Amino acid sequence: GVLAYVAWLHITSQYTMELPFSQPEELSTQEEISAEPEEDAFLRIEPVEFEGLDPSKPMVALSFDDAVTGITGDYLAILEEYGCEATFFVVGYLAEKQPDIFRLLADSGMELGNHSYSHEQLVGLSVERAAEQFDACSALMTGLAGEEAAPVLARPPYDRVDGRVLEASAVPVVLYSLDARDADAETAEEICGRVMGSVTDGDIIRLHDGCTQTVEALPSLLEALREAGYQVTTVGKLFAS
Repeated sequence: GVLAYVAWLHITSQYTMELPFSQPEELSTQEEISAEPEEDAFLRIEPVEFEGLDPSKPMVALSFDDAVTGITGDYLAILEEYGCEATFFVVGYLAEKQPDIFRLLADSGMELGNHSYSHEQLVGLSVERAAEQFDACSALMTGLAGEEAAPVLARPPYDRVDGRVLEASAVPVVLYSLDARDADAETAEEICGRVMGSVTDGDIIRLHDGCTQTVEALPSLLEALREAGYQVTTVGKLFAS
């Protein structure tokens, strides 16, 4: 998929967190990462076997941006009912406003990702300022729920990334290959139709926390994916399998 790639970064610098965050400077679009990354931009790791997943069969990852919200628990209940895992990309200030819901998410066993602290545009920021966004979110997550709640992936807001954003993240940066555009959908059926009309093996499906139509669509979507022969898992397990 055009928008699905991972870059592994080892960041040793420490940055000072300063709030509130400044607005990004103007940046030429030519500085953004190409939609067709170089071959060596992909994360290379040895395949790992996970209980309940067969790497020889079709597999997709479910991911939810903009966690947490007042209805995160509804997502978790449905995923648990269907025995599925997913990746939730957490916005720091949202978790800060609803710490109990974040702890519920952290305790659920779902994979956690970093979606920045304030959900501002990171392209155009310096490496230091972008790192402040990621670091503030990570620190909040572990402060609320312990080291086990540390994010293992990052997804920049607004699907935009450049070299400075990649350098700013201490964990792999991943986008997606299939956008359900659920936040703009009027019905649950529309969401299911968008996904099932385009899904292929290896897709990272992007959905959103906080959308009632997405919660309504989730049971039908999980059933449809299974009926079509897809295993549903996290982003990390998809890449590792």
